[in-house]
Formats: sequence, structure tokens, C-alpha cells
Amino acid sequence: MKTNNVNDKLEKSFDIFKEIFQIVKLASKHYKNLCKKYNITQTQFQVLYLLNISDNNGIKMSVLGDNMEIERSGVTLLVDKMALEGLVIRRQM
Repeated sequence: MKTNNVNDKLEKSFDIFKEIFQIVKLASKHYKNLCKKYNITQTQFQVLYLLNISDNNGIKMSVLGDNMEIERSGVTLLVDKMALEGLVIRRQM
């Protein structure tokens, strides 16, 4: 009896993970399509998303780097390129 109970719980867990993987797959596809539609990279999309949720107060480069797990020098290059493309505006904080 105990084995059936464990097997049932395991089966339910597998079903849940199957659904989660489907959601992740669909979200990833949508994410890629958005980037393609607006001709931006996924990294640029992440920057724009983080700026969007910052309530238009901007975000420090160090915080941006921490959130994206990118070295500060890489964030600076990325944001400078995005500024040249007109995607963001750099300002002192």
C-alpha cells in the first residue's frame, strides 16, 4: 500500500514537472519571437525588462550587472551600445 502511495505521488510530481516544462518551452518561444520582432537580443530585452520594472527611476549599472550576472565592464559596453541604438538613455544616478 505504501509503495502505491509513493508511486502515485511521484507520478503526480512528474505530471507537474511536465506542465512546467511545457510552460517554460512556450515562454521561451514567445521571448525569442519578441526579440526577433523588435530586432533586439535577448540580453537587450533583459535590460529593457529590468528598466521597466524599476518604475522609471533607472537602475544603477552595478545593480543591473548583479541582476543579469554580468561584470560591470560588460554591462557598461552593453548599455552604451543600447544608448547608441536609441534603446536606453544613460544618466547619472
